[in-house]
Amino acid sequence: MLARNVLLTREWPYSLDAATLYCIPAAGRRTLRMCPISGEEETRWSPGIAAGQQRVWCSALVLTDELVDRHVDALRGGARVLELGCGLGLPGMACAALGARTLLTDMPQAMPRVEESIRDNYERGWKGAGSVRAVSLEWEAIAAEILVLQEGRFDFILCSDCVYESCYGESWRELAEAIDKLSDERTTVLVSMQRRDDPALDAFVARLEEDFQVELLCSRKALSGMVEVYSARRRVEAPAALENAEAAPALAEAAPVLADAPAEVLEPAVREAAAVEAPDEPEIMPAPPSAPEAAAVEA
Repeated sequence: MLARNVLLTREWPYSLDAATLYCIPAAGRRTLRMCPISGEEETRWSPGIAAGQQRVWCSALVLTDELVDRHVDALRGGARVLELGCGLGLPGMACAALGARTLLTDMPQAMPRVEESIRDNYERGWKGAGSVRAVSLEWEAIAAEILVLQEGRFDFILCSDCVYESCYGESWRELAEAIDKLSDERTTVLVSMQRRDDPALDAFVARLEEDFQVELLCSRKALSGMVEVYSARRRVEAPAALENAEAAPALAEAAPVLADAPAEVLEPAVREAAAVEAPDEPEIMPAPPSAPEAAAVEA
C-alpha cells in the first residue's frame, strides 16, 4: 500500500505527477490538494528545487501517514512543527490541518510555489485548524540558530526525501547540522527517505546517531521503491547524581559485609581514608598578648 489516505484525481488515476489529493479523516476529512510544477515553469528551476516540486514524492506520503497515525493528539494540541526542504509541503500542511502551528521552509527560489500551495489549501479557513507559514531557510548552522531565535523551539522537525546524493550532492551534511541546531531534548525529528543505491542515506543516519537516539519507525513499499521513516531524539547526558545512583546497588550489597568486619580491620582503613579525603585544617596561631599582659611578662 502506498499511502492510507491518498486520493488521486480521476484525470490521472495512476500518476503521482498529477495533482494529488490527500484526505485526512482525523481532521474532519479535510483534503489537501498538491499541484506540482510542470512544463515551461519546471525549466526555470534548478534541478534540485525542481525535483522537490515536480511531484508529491512517496516519501512525503508515507511520512504524512506516520504523522497522522502516531502524533494526532500532539498535533491537535497545537504542536509547533518545522518542515525542512518542504517542496510542496504536504506533511507540514497536514499537521496544520489537524491543529498544529506549522512553519514550512525551503530555498528562497522555492518560496513562490510554497506560498501558492498554502493559499490554495487554507484561504477559505478551516474551523479548528492550526496555522501554516513559509519562510526561506538555507541549511547552514548560523541560519538555523537565527531561525530559533526568531521563532522559538519546535516540537517536531520534518524532512522527506532530502537525502539523495545524485540530486542534492552532499547537502545532507548541512541538513544534519541544521537539525542539530534547530532541535532540543524535547524535539521529535521525523525523517523519511527512499531506499536507493545511494550511500548518503546510511551516512546521514550515522551522522544523526552521533547526537541523537535514532529509531527506524517503518519501512514501506511504495511505487518507486522502499520508503523508510526514522525518528530521532537528542541524547541527554545523565547528570552526576544519576551516575552515582547506578553504583548504589553495589554499595548496598557491600554494607552488611562492612558492618560485620572486625574493628581491627576497619579502623586502619577508616583512618587512612580520613587522612586522604579530609581536608587539612588550617593551623590556628595563638592571639598576641594584650599590652598589659606583655608588660607583666617583661616585668
